[in-house]
Amino acid sequence: MQNTKFPNANWDQYSSKIISALSLKKTAIGEYHGACPVCQGVDRFWIKEDAQNCVMVSCRKCSDFAGIKDALRNQNLWTKIQSMRVFSKRALDLIRIIHK
Repeated sequence: MQNTKFPNANWDQYSSKIISALSLKKTAIGEYHGACPVCQGVDRFWIKEDAQNCVMVSCRKCSDFAGIKDALRNQNLWTKIQSMRVFSKRALDLIRIIHK
């Protein structure tokens, strides 16, 4: 299930950007390592593709999943949070009245 605060990043769209920007090195088939964008732990950060064609990220030093995704998002290397507007039933009724 996708966390709404941290939406998934598509591997095809984001992996090459992350690999390039963070100078990650390929260490295994489909896995890349380098310095963590949060704690700067050398060779502790990794990315790889999951079964749903999404980017998986982790750091073996800080394990700061939220911090990593925020750092990547701040560098335009991760998908942005989708904005959702929530209207009350009363507000929706008023909108309908106005647009009749």
